[in-house]
Amino acid sequence: MIIENTVSVVFMAPFWMALFEEVSDGEYRVAKQNLGTSEPTGGELLVYFRDLDWNTLQYTLPEGDECACTKKINFKRMQRQIKKATVPSTGKYRYTKAHEALKKQHEELKKDRKSLARKKKEMDKKHQFELKQQKKKLKIKGK
Repeated sequence: MIIENTVSVVFMAPFWMALFEEVSDGEYRVAKQNLGTSEPTGGELLVYFRDLDWNTLQYTLPEGDECACTKKINFKRMQRQIKKATVPSTGKYRYTKAHEALKKQHEELKKDRKSLARKKKEMDKKHQFELKQQKKKLKIKGK
């Protein structure tokens, strides 16, 4: 069992985020932590990662990884890939695999919240209707 972890510090306006990516047994998971609005320095990052409780990170649900095996990448190719990832793209949005996983988790949580809110609203409506019916019955009995 091989577990491969990577940490990336990225700027997602207006916050600096730490993305924790994990690949184990062909399954990909990601978690994120907010680092604040100002760009973190090397010393701040060292203190942050030293004091971080790694067990409290909330990872997304595991997804199958199409390429669980990793190859050694040529140094210059890696530099080109990094440069390509950091230069703003011509398209409106550019997401990495980590962003897509976090976005998917966010959408699922949003869907759950909406369904719970809808059920609560229906229950409140039903409760109000029952109260009105009881009030009507009391009025009729009172006459």
